[in-house]
Amino acid sequence: MPDIKALEDPRTNLATEIYSGDGEILGKLYFKEDRTNIKFSDIPKHMVDALRATEDIRFYKHSGIDPRSLIRAITYLGSKGGGSTITQQLAKNLFHPERRNKIERLIQKLKEWIISAQLEKRYTKDEIVMMYFNTASWGASTGVKSAAKTFFNKRTDELLI
Repeated sequence: MPDIKALEDPRTNLATEIYSGDGEILGKLYFKEDRTNIKFSDIPKHMVDALRATEDIRFYKHSGIDPRSLIRAITYLGSKGGGSTITQQLAKNLFHPERRNKIERLIQKLKEWIISAQLEKRYTKDEIVMMYFNTASWGASTGVKSAAKTFFNKRTDELLI
């Protein structure tokens, strides 16, 4: 389990960006993760809406754990969707990224529930969404800003549905 300090100031690996005199990015240096963070205000609304629609439709109505999704996931053994909320996925991204065997994964899930409740106490829903977008992995890129540049050569605010 992470300590209180780690919850209040989660550390992530960030890429070093090299800029030209006119503000253009010349390149990036990074170790393990190509990550550049983004502010919530720079995430297009349609991306937040799409995240909620696909991952956690009741995100703004729960405190880190969605009982309805959890019951559905257990009842149907995940065949009709998982039970993890955006906050639980953030907890996994920040503190438990590696896959484990079934017993360790169950223990990891319990820890994610506890961490999710703690994250919900410390951050607003918008901050949780921002941290999620900054920690989600898209192949070779981590975070939506790096993924937008890598896959589409665009800024995040230029991404369309």
